[in-house]
Amino acid sequence: MDILFNAGDDNKPKKIIIALSCNFALTGLHELCCSLPGCEVQTIQGAPEAISDELMFSYADLVITDLPRDAAGLAELLLIPEWFKGSTLILLDEEAKAMRRTLLDADFSDVVMKKEKLTTLHQVIHNLLQANPESIEEQLIGKNALIREKRVICALLRGVKPSLIAREMGLHPREISRSKINCLARSGFSSLNAMLACASRTS
Repeated sequence: MDILFNAGDDNKPKKIIIALSCNFALTGLHELCCSLPGCEVQTIQGAPEAISDELMFSYADLVITDLPRDAAGLAELLLIPEWFKGSTLILLDEEAKAMRRTLLDADFSDVVMKKEKLTTLHQVIHNLLQANPESIEEQLIGKNALIREKRVICALLRGVKPSLIAREMGLHPREISRSKINCLARSGFSSLNAMLACASRTS
């Protein structure tokens, strides 16, 4: 198996941060990640959105977490790929095509079921650690429309009024409605409430 080190630093191991609310899942995933040579693993037991605060002060090559159950937490989680330059892995309790599409459109690196075979999960994590940070950032180029739609959805999830969103983003109010409709249609959700219900069910 390959030894994993940061590009440009032969002596620095790859760092994984895991944030899960379930202690059983957190312990199991910690053991799995520790079996990867050349890796440093940090765990956070608590709400998935707590990882945003941790990343403000800590570097990581890979972040692994699951879904928050509330609207504000989901909005905060969806914005992480915009500013975090490493790889991201979201774990779901059950399969949900619409949520998977939403997360991948938001530029999370991968979405995997928690009940997936350990060998498969091990390989997914290994592959994500091999990703080049520059290639991750390049994937965001040319996705301005998707990024705008995501920011609109996140603001709506936080309860911001559409008129205020339009003013802050410099958009016509109709663009807010159009962005919401396009994002939901692409994912397969009928409404924001359906998205939240799915997040609660799959986390």
